[in-house]
Amino acid sequence: MPSEIVARVMSGLSETIGVRFSASEGEHRAAEFLSECFREQGLPTTLQRLGFVGWSVTRAPSLTVAIGGAEEPLDVAPVVYSAPADDLTGTLRRYGVKVLIEGLYEMPTMELVDGAGNPVAQIVVNASGDAIPLINPSALYRVPMVVVSAKDGERLLAAIDAGTPVTARVSIGTRLDPDAYSYNVIATYEGDPSSSDYVVVCAHYDTQLDTPGAYDNASGTAGMFGVLEHLRANDIAMNVKFVGIAGEEVGMFGSHFFVNDLTERGLLGQVRYCVCLDQISGGDFFWLWCTDPDLRATALEAIEGAKVAEIGEVRVDDNKPGADHWAFHERGIPALLLMWWRQADYHKPGDTFDKVDFGRVDVAVEAAGRLLASLAKQM
Repeated sequence: MPSEIVARVMSGLSETIGVRFSASEGEHRAAEFLSECFREQGLPTTLQRLGFVGWSVTRAPSLTVAIGGAEEPLDVAPVVYSAPADDLTGTLRRYGVKVLIEGLYEMPTMELVDGAGNPVAQIVVNASGDAIPLINPSALYRVPMVVVSAKDGERLLAAIDAGTPVTARVSIGTRLDPDAYSYNVIATYEGDPSSSDYVVVCAHYDTQLDTPGAYDNASGTAGMFGVLEHLRANDIAMNVKFVGIAGEEVGMFGSHFFVNDLTERGLLGQVRYCVCLDQISGGDFFWLWCTDPDLRATALEAIEGAKVAEIGEVRVDDNKPGADHWAFHERGIPALLLMWWRQADYHKPGDTFDKVDFGRVDVAVEAAGRLLASLAKQM
């Protein structure tokens, strides 16, 4: 069973606060809540503000299609940073493939072409399941975009490939906010006063649109508090900065800001490792992403010691640009991601606290704690 603080953080984020989309009131409330929780644990804590051009939905997206016959509505979700569309109509044709994460999120895409032959919108297929909000991998280039499910996407693409005319109508209301801001929550554990070096343990606390995000990622955020308990219980002599990361779901803004700030201050060299916890409360298999061979070997020993394999299969991959460890990896810091993949209500309103598997949370936290204990001996 989880400790009281782990359960309280997870329920506070997902039940009391709920949706925590980037730069929203919910995300700001979550930053204050996490700051209070870390301070209650006796850690000096600061809020690192980052300003950026934010984005929000003002009108829910809709898509109607006609495959050689009567119109029918399809279930759709927005693509983050989609441009607005006011009942754009035209014919669908194949466009190409959008890649969020190579080998994991590769999304067939159609474009809507108006009567003059101009592409005016895009329809993105979530090849791995339902229509859920997804990140625009090239947000600088603004196009109206909506997401359809794999099933609907396959049907539309099959008709297009067969030469059957497919007409469509797309609508979505969106808005940019040039004055948006979020906060990284930075708490410092001083286990080795003789050193200025430290390990970053991070987890993003924001959510996608319209989800309370218990799995993604109140679980990983709460897991940081479990790791803190492990450090204290085992008197581990290492310095750790616990970082609640903002803005992961819109493009990993918070982690890139954190790393860039350290780089410009000339302080990045103090970061020895990054351990990221993302989505640790459900899913079929435990997934380690790590490229550094020494760190990977140490992590696998910790995972074995935590007996993760007694609950589910363990898989290993190189780092990918899909979580907050990536910003550290890009700058040459040995970094890894620990997660369970993937709970069925990921990015959906049903990602609620009652579906949390605390057995999975416990072994993920145990693995992370064992990893830090081993790293402390190497630093």
